[in-house]
Amino acid sequence: MKKLLVTGANGLLAGRFLNDFSEKFNIVSTCHDDVLNPVKSVQYLKIDFTKEFNPDDFPSDVDVIIHLSQSSEYRNFPSSAPNIFDVNTNSTAKLLDYAKDIKVEKFIYFSTGGVYEPGSNIVNECSNLLSFEKFNYHFTSKFSAELLIRNYRDIFDCIIVRPFFIYGENQRNSMLIPGLIQKIKNKQIITLDGDQGIKVNPIYVADASRCLPFLISERVSGVFNLSGPEVLSLKQICDTIGKEIKVDPLYQYSGKPALDLVSSTKKMKTIGFSPNIHFKETLSLLL
Repeated sequence: MKKLLVTGANGLLAGRFLNDFSEKFNIVSTCHDDVLNPVKSVQYLKIDFTKEFNPDDFPSDVDVIIHLSQSSEYRNFPSSAPNIFDVNTNSTAKLLDYAKDIKVEKFIYFSTGGVYEPGSNIVNECSNLLSFEKFNYHFTSKFSAELLIRNYRDIFDCIIVRPFFIYGENQRNSMLIPGLIQKIKNKQIITLDGDQGIKVNPIYVADASRCLPFLISERVSGVFNLSGPEVLSLKQICDTIGKEIKVDPLYQYSGKPALDLVSSTKKMKTIGFSPNIHFKETLSLLL
Protein backbone atom coordinates (compact mmCIF):
# COMPACT_ATOMS: atom_id res chain seq x y z
CA MET A 1 0.00 0.00 0.00
CA LYS A 2 1.52 3.32 -1.09
CA LYS A 3 2.01 6.02 1.52
CA LEU A 4 0.79 9.49 0.51
CA LEU A 5 1.27 12.96 1.90
CA VAL A 6 -1.78 15.03 0.92
CA THR A 7 -1.88 18.73 1.74
CA GLY A 8 -5.00 20.81 2.33
CA ALA A 9 -7.22 18.37 4.24
CA ASN A 10 -10.03 20.91 4.66
CA GLY A 11 -10.12 21.76 0.97
CA LEU A 12 -12.89 20.58 -1.34
CA LEU A 13 -10.80 18.11 -3.35
CA ALA A 14 -8.52 16.85 -0.58
CA GLY A 15 -11.48 16.25 1.73
CA ARG A 16 -13.26 14.24 -0.93
CA PHE A 17 -10.16 12.24 -1.85
CA LEU A 18 -9.48 11.34 1.79
CA ASN A 19 -13.06 10.10 2.16
CA ASP A 20 -13.05 8.18 -1.10
CA PHE A 21 -9.64 6.49 -0.96
CA SER A 22 -8.45 6.30 2.65
CA GLU A 23 -8.76 2.49 2.54
CA LYS A 24 -6.77 2.19 -0.68
CA PHE A 25 -3.75 4.23 0.47
CA ASN A 26 -1.87 4.93 3.70
CA ILE A 27 -2.51 8.69 3.97
CA VAL A 28 -0.96 11.45 6.03
CA SER A 29 -2.65 14.81 5.45
CA THR A 30 -1.86 18.37 6.47
CA CYS A 31 -4.28 21.04 7.59
CA HIS A 32 -3.61 24.59 8.80
CA ASP A 33 -6.49 24.42 11.28
CA ASP A 34 -8.67 21.84 12.99
CA VAL A 35 -9.91 19.20 10.54
CA LEU A 36 -13.57 19.75 9.71
CA ASN A 37 -14.50 16.19 8.76
CA PRO A 38 -11.74 13.83 9.93
CA VAL A 39 -11.44 10.39 8.35
CA LYS A 40 -10.62 7.72 10.90
CA SER A 41 -7.81 5.99 9.02
CA VAL A 42 -6.02 9.22 8.00
CA GLN A 43 -3.18 10.66 10.09
CA TYR A 44 -3.41 14.46 10.31
CA LEU A 45 -0.63 17.01 10.81
CA LYS A 46 -1.40 20.60 11.77
CA ILE A 47 0.82 22.64 9.46
CA ASP A 48 0.30 26.30 8.58
CA PHE A 49 2.00 27.08 5.28
CA THR A 50 1.76 30.84 5.95
CA LYS A 51 4.24 30.38 8.81
CA GLU A 52 7.64 28.73 9.07
CA PHE A 53 7.24 24.97 9.11
CA ASN A 54 9.74 22.19 9.53
CA PRO A 55 9.64 19.38 6.95
CA ASP A 56 11.20 17.19 9.63
CA ASP A 57 7.69 17.05 11.09
CA PHE A 58 6.63 15.06 8.02
CA PRO A 59 7.12 11.28 7.72
CA SER A 60 10.31 10.10 6.03
CA ASP A 61 8.74 7.13 4.20
CA VAL A 62 6.26 8.83 1.85
CA ASP A 63 5.97 7.44 -1.70
CA VAL A 64 3.86 10.19 -3.31
CA ILE A 65 3.19 13.83 -2.38
CA ILE A 66 -0.09 15.37 -3.57
CA HIS A 67 0.06 19.13 -3.02
CA LEU A 68 -3.57 20.34 -3.03
CA SER A 69 -3.26 23.29 -0.64
CA GLN A 70 -3.94 26.68 -2.12
CA SER A 71 -4.51 30.06 -0.55
CA SER A 72 -8.15 30.88 0.19
CA GLU A 73 -7.13 34.54 -0.02
CA TYR A 74 -6.38 34.36 -3.74
CA ARG A 75 -8.83 37.16 -4.64
CA ASN A 76 -7.47 39.53 -1.99
CA PHE A 77 -4.49 41.13 -3.71
CA PRO A 78 -2.53 43.10 -2.62
CA SER A 79 -3.65 42.81 1.01
CA SER A 80 -3.07 39.03 1.13
CA ALA A 81 -0.10 38.80 -1.24
CA PRO A 82 2.22 37.23 1.40
CA ASN A 83 -0.42 34.59 2.22
CA ILE A 84 -0.94 33.74 -1.47
CA PHE A 85 2.80 33.45 -2.10
CA ASP A 86 3.52 31.40 1.03
CA VAL A 87 0.75 28.85 0.44
CA ASN A 88 0.92 28.55 -3.35
CA THR A 89 4.64 28.98 -4.04
CA ASN A 90 6.89 28.97 -1.00
CA SER A 91 5.31 25.82 0.46
CA THR A 92 5.88 24.10 -2.90
CA ALA A 93 9.59 24.96 -2.83
CA LYS A 94 9.94 23.51 0.68
CA LEU A 95 7.95 20.38 -0.15
CA LEU A 96 10.08 19.76 -3.24
CA ASP A 97 13.24 19.89 -1.14
CA TYR A 98 11.66 17.51 1.38
CA ALA A 99 10.60 15.21 -1.50
CA LYS A 100 14.20 15.13 -2.74
CA ASP A 101 15.59 14.34 0.70
CA ILE A 102 13.25 11.40 1.37
CA LYS A 103 13.44 10.14 -2.25
CA VAL A 104 9.75 10.15 -3.16
CA GLU A 105 8.56 8.41 -6.31
CA LYS A 106 6.23 11.17 -7.45
CA PHE A 107 5.15 14.75 -6.78
CA ILE A 108 1.65 15.80 -7.92
CA TYR A 109 0.82 19.51 -7.87
CA PHE A 110 -2.58 21.07 -8.54
CA SER A 111 -2.14 24.35 -10.39
CA THR A 112 -4.97 26.06 -12.32
CA GLY A 113 -6.48 25.98 -15.81
CA GLY A 114 -6.60 29.76 -15.56
CA VAL A 115 -3.04 30.00 -16.91
CA TYR A 116 -4.31 29.28 -20.46
CA GLU A 117 -5.32 31.95 -22.96
CA PRO A 118 -9.14 31.82 -23.26
CA GLY A 119 -10.80 31.90 -26.67
CA SER A 120 -12.91 29.95 -29.12
CA ASN A 121 -10.60 26.91 -29.31
CA ILE A 122 -10.54 23.96 -26.91
CA VAL A 123 -7.29 24.11 -24.95
CA ASN A 124 -4.94 21.18 -24.49
CA GLU A 125 -1.68 20.81 -22.58
CA CYS A 126 0.26 22.42 -25.46
CA SER A 127 -2.05 25.42 -25.92
CA ASN A 128 -0.89 29.00 -25.50
CA LEU A 129 -0.70 30.35 -21.99
CA LEU A 130 -1.79 33.82 -20.99
CA SER A 131 0.79 36.47 -21.75
CA PHE A 132 2.56 37.30 -18.51
CA GLU A 133 1.10 40.82 -18.36
CA LYS A 134 -2.34 39.16 -18.04
CA PHE A 135 -1.30 36.95 -15.13
CA ASN A 136 -2.91 38.06 -11.87
CA TYR A 137 -1.06 37.43 -8.60
CA HIS A 138 -2.80 34.08 -8.03
CA PHE A 139 -1.92 32.79 -11.51
CA THR A 140 1.64 34.05 -11.06
CA SER A 141 2.02 32.21 -7.75
CA LYS A 142 0.66 28.97 -9.26
CA PHE A 143 2.76 29.15 -12.42
CA SER A 144 5.86 30.02 -10.41
CA ALA A 145 5.32 26.78 -8.47
CA GLU A 146 5.01 24.92 -11.78
CA LEU A 147 8.39 26.29 -12.89
CA LEU A 148 10.00 25.20 -9.62
CA ILE A 149 8.58 21.69 -10.02
CA ARG A 150 9.99 21.31 -13.54
CA ASN A 151 13.52 21.54 -12.14
CA TYR A 152 13.02 18.27 -10.23
CA ARG A 153 11.94 16.17 -13.24
CA ASP A 154 15.20 14.20 -13.26
CA ILE A 155 14.93 13.39 -9.54
CA PHE A 156 11.35 12.06 -9.30
CA ASP A 157 8.22 11.95 -11.45
CA CYS A 158 6.54 15.36 -11.52
CA ILE A 159 2.90 15.84 -12.46
CA ILE A 160 1.25 19.24 -12.81
CA VAL A 161 -2.55 19.12 -12.93
CA ARG A 162 -4.41 22.13 -14.30
CA PRO A 163 -8.03 21.80 -13.14
CA PHE A 164 -10.95 23.62 -14.74
CA PHE A 165 -13.69 24.77 -12.36
CA ILE A 166 -13.87 21.95 -9.80
CA TYR A 167 -17.15 22.23 -7.92
CA GLY A 168 -18.96 20.37 -5.16
CA GLU A 169 -20.92 20.52 -1.93
CA ASN A 170 -20.12 23.19 0.69
CA GLN A 171 -17.80 25.08 -1.65
CA ARG A 172 -17.14 28.78 -1.02
CA ASN A 173 -19.56 31.19 -2.72
CA SER A 174 -16.59 32.96 -4.32
CA MET A 175 -16.21 29.97 -6.67
CA LEU A 176 -18.06 29.77 -10.00
CA ILE A 177 -20.94 27.31 -9.46
CA PRO A 178 -21.88 28.19 -5.84
CA GLY A 179 -21.56 31.87 -6.74
CA LEU A 180 -24.10 31.46 -9.56
CA ILE A 181 -26.46 29.50 -7.30
CA GLN A 182 -26.29 32.27 -4.70
CA LYS A 183 -26.96 35.01 -7.28
CA ILE A 184 -29.97 33.20 -8.74
CA LYS A 185 -31.44 32.52 -5.29
CA ASN A 186 -30.99 36.19 -4.36
CA LYS A 187 -32.37 37.37 -7.72
CA GLN A 188 -29.18 39.22 -8.53
CA ILE A 189 -28.35 40.13 -12.12
CA ILE A 190 -25.82 37.88 -13.88
CA THR A 191 -23.67 39.50 -16.57
CA LEU A 192 -23.06 37.46 -19.72
CA ASP A 193 -20.46 38.04 -22.42
CA GLY A 194 -21.72 37.26 -25.93
CA ASP A 195 -25.21 35.74 -26.20
CA GLN A 196 -24.74 32.83 -23.79
CA GLY A 197 -21.78 33.75 -21.61
CA ILE A 198 -18.46 31.95 -21.68
CA LYS A 199 -18.38 28.20 -22.27
CA VAL A 200 -16.66 25.96 -19.70
CA ASN A 201 -16.51 22.25 -18.84
CA PRO A 202 -16.56 22.17 -15.02
CA ILE A 203 -15.73 18.97 -13.18
CA TYR A 204 -17.58 17.61 -10.15
CA VAL A 205 -15.35 16.94 -7.15
CA ALA A 206 -16.07 13.18 -7.09
CA ASP A 207 -14.77 12.90 -10.67
CA ALA A 208 -11.73 15.03 -9.80
CA SER A 209 -11.02 12.81 -6.80
CA ARG A 210 -11.31 9.69 -8.94
CA CYS A 211 -8.55 10.86 -11.29
CA LEU A 212 -5.92 10.83 -8.53
CA PRO A 213 -5.42 7.03 -8.21
CA PHE A 214 -4.72 6.94 -11.96
CA LEU A 215 -2.06 9.65 -11.60
CA ILE A 216 -0.58 7.87 -8.58
CA SER A 217 -0.40 4.40 -10.11
CA GLU A 218 0.54 5.13 -13.73
CA ARG A 219 4.19 5.82 -14.55
CA VAL A 220 3.55 9.25 -16.05
CA SER A 221 4.78 12.80 -15.65
CA GLY A 222 4.17 16.21 -17.21
CA VAL A 223 1.11 18.45 -17.44
CA PHE A 224 -2.46 17.08 -17.35
CA ASN A 225 -5.61 19.15 -17.78
CA LEU A 226 -8.56 18.09 -15.62
CA SER A 227 -12.08 19.00 -16.74
CA GLY A 228 -15.60 17.63 -16.94
CA PRO A 229 -17.41 15.58 -19.60
CA GLU A 230 -19.70 18.32 -21.01
CA VAL A 231 -19.32 21.82 -22.36
CA LEU A 232 -21.84 24.30 -20.95
CA SER A 233 -22.34 28.02 -21.43
CA LEU A 234 -22.81 30.19 -18.37
CA LYS A 235 -26.42 30.71 -19.44
CA GLN A 236 -27.01 26.96 -19.70
CA ILE A 237 -25.63 26.49 -16.19
CA CYS A 238 -27.80 29.29 -14.79
CA ASP A 239 -30.94 28.13 -16.61
CA THR A 240 -30.43 24.59 -15.25
CA ILE A 241 -30.04 25.95 -11.71
CA GLY A 242 -33.05 28.23 -12.12
CA LYS A 243 -35.25 25.41 -13.35
CA GLU A 244 -34.24 23.25 -10.37
CA ILE A 245 -35.01 25.92 -7.76
CA LYS A 246 -37.92 27.45 -9.73
CA VAL A 247 -36.38 30.92 -10.03
CA ASP A 248 -35.84 32.63 -13.38
CA PRO A 249 -32.26 33.94 -13.58
CA LEU A 250 -31.86 37.64 -14.36
CA TYR A 251 -29.38 38.51 -17.10
CA GLN A 252 -27.68 41.53 -18.55
CA TYR A 253 -25.28 41.52 -21.48
CA SER A 254 -21.86 43.12 -21.44
CA GLY A 255 -21.55 43.57 -25.19
CA LYS A 256 -18.13 41.89 -25.02
CA PRO A 257 -17.33 38.68 -26.92
CA ALA A 258 -17.34 35.49 -24.85
CA LEU A 259 -13.82 34.13 -24.32
CA ASP A 260 -14.38 30.45 -23.56
CA LEU A 261 -12.19 28.31 -21.32
CA VAL A 262 -12.87 24.72 -22.36
CA SER A 263 -10.29 21.98 -21.88
CA SER A 264 -9.66 18.79 -23.79
CA THR A 265 -9.93 15.57 -21.76
CA LYS A 266 -7.85 13.50 -24.20
CA LYS A 267 -4.57 13.33 -22.29
CA MET A 268 -6.28 12.18 -19.08
CA LYS A 269 -7.95 9.41 -21.10
CA THR A 270 -4.51 8.06 -22.09
CA ILE A 271 -3.99 6.99 -18.45
CA GLY A 272 -7.45 5.42 -18.21
CA PHE A 273 -9.41 8.25 -16.59
CA SER A 274 -12.59 9.70 -18.12
CA PRO A 275 -14.89 12.12 -16.28
CA ASN A 276 -18.48 10.87 -16.36
CA ILE A 277 -20.57 12.93 -13.92
CA HIS A 278 -22.78 15.53 -15.60
CA PHE A 279 -23.78 18.83 -14.05
CA LYS A 280 -27.51 18.07 -13.93
CA GLU A 281 -26.83 14.90 -11.89
CA THR A 282 -25.11 16.89 -9.14
CA LEU A 283 -27.53 19.79 -8.70
CA SER A 284 -29.65 18.28 -5.94
CA LEU A 285 -26.45 17.80 -3.90
CA LEU A 286 -25.39 21.42 -4.35
CA LEU A 287 -28.64 23.18 -3.47
